[in-house]
Amino acid sequence: DGQPAQPGFELVFDEWCTVTLEFDGIVNVFNNKSAAESGERALTIVDIANWGSESEHVYIRDIRIYTEDENGDVDKEVSIVFNKPGVIKEELEALIAEGDDIVAHADWYLQDTRWTQFINALATAKQRYEDPNATQSQVDNAAQTLRSTIDSLNPVKTAFADLAPATVEYQHGKEFKGEPNLVWGTAPDETKAFKLAKHNDGFSFKLNKNVFRGNEKVYLIIEAWWPADKAYAAEDAGGSGTRVWAEWNPGPNFNLPNGESRRFIWSIDTPETTTGVQTGKWVNLVGELTGSQLNPGARIDVKFWAAGNEDGPGDDYVLVRKVVLSTTAAPPDVDFAKLDAAIANGEAKLASAGIAKYCDLSVNNLKGAVADGKTIRNTATAQVPVDAAEAKINAALVETTAMRLKGDIDGDGLVKIDDARVLLQHLVGKKLITDMISLSAAKVDLAQTNLTVGDARVLLQFIVGKVTAL
Repeated sequence: DGQPAQPGFELVFDEWCTVTLEFDGIVNVFNNKSAAESGERALTIVDIANWGSESEHVYIRDIRIYTEDENGDVDKEVSIVFNKPGVIKEELEALIAEGDDIVAHADWYLQDTRWTQFINALATAKQRYEDPNATQSQVDNAAQTLRSTIDSLNPVKTAFADLAPATVEYQHGKEFKGEPNLVWGTAPDETKAFKLAKHNDGFSFKLNKNVFRGNEKVYLIIEAWWPADKAYAAEDAGGSGTRVWAEWNPGPNFNLPNGESRRFIWSIDTPETTTGVQTGKWVNLVGELTGSQLNPGARIDVKFWAAGNEDGPGDDYVLVRKVVLSTTAAPPDVDFAKLDAAIANGEAKLASAGIAKYCDLSVNNLKGAVADGKTIRNTATAQVPVDAAEAKINAALVETTAMRLKGDIDGDGLVKIDDARVLLQHLVGKKLITDMISLSAAKVDLAQTNLTVGDARVLLQFIVGKVTAL
């Protein structure tokens, strides 16, 4: 009757709640001035939040008007559901993608408390993104926390010259220019590398951008192989002997300016001025610098000093496959044993007499996995890509799922009449074969490029023994 309803409830804040008003008569509910003027009945809901502070507000997402019968069941109902404003998650989605990329390159960052905070924030962000009931405030808070933890990460700054493929790069996108001009050599483990054989053989490289801070400790790490079967002259007090040495910011002809000592020396023996190395294996030759010594344009020379200076025996040499500048003392140890075993298994499979019985896609996938594994074997500096390469080869070796027999269309490891039935159903369009490995297994008629009735004919001839091999 024009009087405001008196709700018998307490307001609940910051969550959805249901407010129910019960009327004894429907006529009075719908009679109001605007409805009378239009000849219609209407229910007016007035938002009175603006009577107070402008910051006050209330959201209404749906309205139900219904009647109940004598049993309390809904008799008639009218519902109005307003479009619920969508929670904006684009920023959070982009940050999650950025976070996943960081996780994929975890070895670029120090695994400290900040890393743990980032991992926790990324997990929370993913939960909020997947939660259909997450509020905008929760999504925004998750995005802000994730952004903050990403920005606080401590990167492991590592610039490296990967000498095996003769390319030079910096992990975080800054240019690291190298100028190798060397001959190829091959280590006993078949790793491709540069061979330093003549006196003063070597290479120079420089950082063209300011990668490291001035007071930052930086390690120069040279991955080298000293063959065990060569004659190396011992380092003596006069500075003669077989060695690898490095110096930075050298002047013309590699003379140090102003007599400054900026040189590292590694040799077989270990006199007071040098660091000894082992032969017959890849070793890290490590020297310590500071960021101020690696200003943009600073050049680093890595050279080989033949035994007895220019009068050495001539058959001693050192192989170098990588040079690293890093804020970590040495690259993490990488275990190649499982990858080596996977490569060996893959190569043995490809070389076996039975390889001809497998479909082309299986064979090509295995060849590609082995080739990629060899590339990773020669270039990887972290465990993650090594493990991934091993898993890829092993997956390509799995029988039936990856190594599929020619004619084994249904993937059960046998070639039988069921496979011919599947192929015929595909050819007549009754049930198409959609996965690539099954399509490759079905291609048994080498006279045709596409799948045809000829493949079905050859397959049936093989099943009944008329053809002995596919």
